Amino acid sequence: MKFRTCKFNEIKHLQNEDDRGIVEFNDGKNMIWFCADMSGDIAGCVALRILGKNKGRLNHLYVKTAFRKGGIASFLIHTLVRYAMTLGIKSIETTSKSSLFTKKFKFQPTGIEYKCSGRKLILEL
Repeated sequence: MKFRTCKFNEIKHLQNEDDRGIVEFNDGKNMIWFCADMSGDIAGCVALRILGKNKGRLNHLYVKTAFRKGGIASFLIHTLVRYAMTLGIKSIETTSKSSLFTKKFKFQPTGIEYKCSGRKLILEL
């Protein structure tokens, strides 16, 4: 498996997957996309949106059902964080209902919660 940057058109088909947990993608503008490439089959993706000079946002983490429980989400997040650091980003925010971000990646709750997307979290780099 290869983790790499990718173009939105490579992963936009995932928005049509009949799969629990998929979110509706926007057009992918102003985002840097990363994917898990299994010999041409995109197993998952995540996006980094640049919010400012030192701030980014983790968007659209998704792994196809057939590839879940294999650590792909973790590798995608690690790839995104390492890349963000090379850009000089000092903090990454996201929203999630999952404890994955707080337990594995040390994202901290901000005290803000949204009904549809969960808690707002931040990771200081």
